[in-house]
Amino acid sequence: MVRITQDNSKSYIGRIIQYNSRGELKYAIIKKLSPTGKTLYIQPVEPNPISLFKEVNTNDLNNTLEIVSRKVYLKI
Repeated sequence: MVRITQDNSKSYIGRIIQYNSRGELKYAIIKKLSPTGKTLYIQPVEPNPISLFKEVNTNDLNNTLEIVSRKVYLKI
């Protein structure tokens, strides 16, 4: 796994990441970045045995992640 940082986040747009939120391991796709690279705009997904991951609608974290204060990892 690779940790997403402000320096490398631009390389991973469109990739699946994992992070913890409220004690649960969650997955999302990086949709875009803020101009500073400190905030990821995401589409949450959940594991699905047929298509590996499917998009889910949730208001958790307003579909954004601050990568300066949170550990976010790329699934390889």
